[in-house]
Amino acid sequence: MSQTAGETRGQRWAVVSGADAAYFPLLSELVASVRAVAPAVPIGVIDVGLTPEQQASLAASGVIVRRFLPQSAAQARALARRPALAVNFAKLWLDVLF
Repeated sequence: MSQTAGETRGQRWAVVSGADAAYFPLLSELVASVRAVAPAVPIGVIDVGLTPEQQASLAASGVIVRRFLPQSAAQARALARRPALAVNFAKLWLDVLF
């Protein structure tokens, strides 16, 4: 059985990370590294404060960018205080986001 990038033993997979505007340079390095080794591997990013320009740059690289929306009032309050928590909350929803 042959395998393609993004698939192992019939299971689909992707590289997923999260970032805000401050971490964008590190995220860009991650994307470049993955693309250099395995160009066809899908990459998803949880947006927790990227600028529109950064979102466009990722999209131009074929990266799927998603913003996590709170699933409850408690999550909304927590995210209002600490927006970066969206990455942790989103881990439970990866199959829905991507």
